[in-house]
Amino acid sequence: MLLFPARMVRDQGSFLPRSALVQRSARGNIFPRVDSNANLASMSEKSSRTTWIVVGCGLVGLVGICAVGAVGYGVYAYQQEQRERMDQLLTRGPDNDPIIQRQLEPFMGAGVPGGQPRPPGDVNLAPPPPLSVSPTTTTDRRPRSIHASISLNGGDTDQFLGGGCNVEVTVHDHANAVGYWCRALVTCSDDRLYGENRPDGSGNGYFDCVLFDSPLGVAGEDRQTSDDGGDPFFQIDTRASRFVVMDSESGHMRPGAFRIEAVIDTVR
Repeated sequence: MLLFPARMVRDQGSFLPRSALVQRSARGNIFPRVDSNANLASMSEKSSRTTWIVVGCGLVGLVGICAVGAVGYGVYAYQQEQRERMDQLLTRGPDNDPIIQRQLEPFMGAGVPGGQPRPPGDVNLAPPPPLSVSPTTTTDRRPRSIHASISLNGGDTDQFLGGGCNVEVTVHDHANAVGYWCRALVTCSDDRLYGENRPDGSGNGYFDCVLFDSPLGVAGEDRQTSDDGGDPFFQIDTRASRFVVMDSESGHMRPGAFRIEAVIDTVR
């Protein structure tokens, strides 16, 4: 018979100290003894964290659903608006659509009271304010070659849309006064609009002008139209980077009244 130390007990093939706090279940298993209140508090804390995680995820998902819904509604509303615009356009036609007419107004001349576009045959021929020009002494009388981009056109001039103009300015002694004046040949989209060379060697397109040496430039105008003097109205000022050429229905440079305004790009 074997004797075991008094402080050791045998339990299912292993020795345990008598002082260990153990309890035996109905099945004979051994569990460490723990404080029940502490265990409950730990479980409650874990459950609370899990609850807040679930709630947070739910809120994030709800926000995402709302955002997707808002975007979807915006797309739907935009498509509906485009369908209505297309239905109106098909029903009324572009000539009666106010939005299209407002977009075309800059290319058709100035509008008349009420916001309606000016018909092609009713061109705004109101001249811009006159320039203050008088010939001055200059040593640089070389020609000025000017290129400009059309910014506005009115009348039967659809071919000029988005086009450009070339202005060739030469300097000549004034025939009837002291000093000089200028002559311009204005061509827009291959159409001569101001100044011409006649078969007999003569020509027109003369106007009072001022030359600038630095930077190279010119300013001047011919304020009469074909109704008054045979030439279209012409005004150019490279300092302001613009020029205007226009004429009435009686002009011979092209059929019908027209008005062209352009922004000067380069002067050489």
